[in-house]
Amino acid sequence: MTQNKKDFQEFKTFFSDDYEYTRLLISGDAPAWDRFYKEFRSKLESYVNRKYFNVFNSIAIEEIIDGVQKRLIVNDYKTLRQYRGECSFSKYVTQATEWEIADWLRKHIIELDSKSIDN
Repeated sequence: MTQNKKDFQEFKTFFSDDYEYTRLLISGDAPAWDRFYKEFRSKLESYVNRKYFNVFNSIAIEEIIDGVQKRLIVNDYKTLRQYRGECSFSKYVTQATEWEIADWLRKHIIELDSKSIDN
């Protein structure tokens, strides 16, 4: 076995619980999705509030978090299926959140540009 393949297998094993969790999400496991809604949604909201303090209002944050969830499940759970356990699932979802924030900003740039200091 080559060193790279061995390293990948050890790395994947390190995040095997997260990998198995994503498999449960893909299969539609209700308790797994309940955990996602309870745990990850609140973590994502907290993350966006901390990192982008006073940038997004509560409606925008909700749209972003909904977009992250949609990003994970569209095209037959494509984004979830791409998770291979190479990092923690939290890190993976954080990256998906950053992508969603960038998309949200692109979609709302005109609205943001039209605000003045008087608004």
